[in-house]
Amino acid sequence: MRLLFDFDGTITEKDTIGELGEAAIRFHKAKSGHDLQPTWDTVVQHYIDDFQLYKNDYHIPENSRISLEEELEFQAKQKDLEERSLVRIEQSRVFEGLRTDDLFQMGTEAVESGRVVLRKGFKDVMALVEQRKWDVAIVSVNWSRAFIRGVLHQYELNVIANEISPRGVVQGPNILGGTMTNSADKKAALCRLLEDADRETKTLYFGDSNTDIECLLKGGVVVSADESSALMKTLRRVGVPVPHVSSAQGDATISWARDFDEVLRSGLLEPASRNREL
Repeated sequence: MRLLFDFDGTITEKDTIGELGEAAIRFHKAKSGHDLQPTWDTVVQHYIDDFQLYKNDYHIPENSRISLEEELEFQAKQKDLEERSLVRIEQSRVFEGLRTDDLFQMGTEAVESGRVVLRKGFKDVMALVEQRKWDVAIVSVNWSRAFIRGVLHQYELNVIANEISPRGVVQGPNILGGTMTNSADKKAALCRLLEDADRETKTLYFGDSNTDIECLLKGGVVVSADESSALMKTLRRVGVPVPHVSSAQGDATISWARDFDEVLRSGLLEPASRNREL
């Protein structure tokens, strides 16, 4: 078995980008006394406004995008606005001067303080992984691989994600050659990751957001508190059936679970798994 995970909102209960930004703000305030909170707030608001404008002006309204191809095209064309946001992050200097060790420590402190919480059942899944010697990797659009590794410091994991340079620039993972910001990027990274992998080994991908769609379509589990999440709504809109893991049949490419406890109880991770191979 091979397990691949998204990070934010999948392994963790909530997105952690906000915590990463707040940690950087605390770092600069302690070091120089500068309060970069207003600058950070502006960066966040610019992204929200940019995305809303893109969404409103897109030539096919959301409710009219009823094919998978239309939805994936909508997401792929978000790349420009994501890149503009990364430029604004660099210009803000919020992450300037942070070393890899600093980012790792921020992740460690975030989980140990309880500001970042791992999703229910994840530790049990990782215990099963260790027991059965399965391959595991994380594929994330998070800005800092070191921060992710800090949050998950008790585990030895292959993390494919962006990283923040000491100049405050968000750079893409080596496996990709550019920044990783959307569904197409994650699919490309996943394919590179599996190029030399044993094709006989079953692979499951776990994700929670629209950036995970193309990876999930290869075979996986949507992690969602209920059936009303943005990703679940998107999949239903484009005609992709997503049964709960407890009732998924052998022909179900994607299923959904509220947490990893439900995944374990479903038997999906057992040798006779119903899930398809990637």
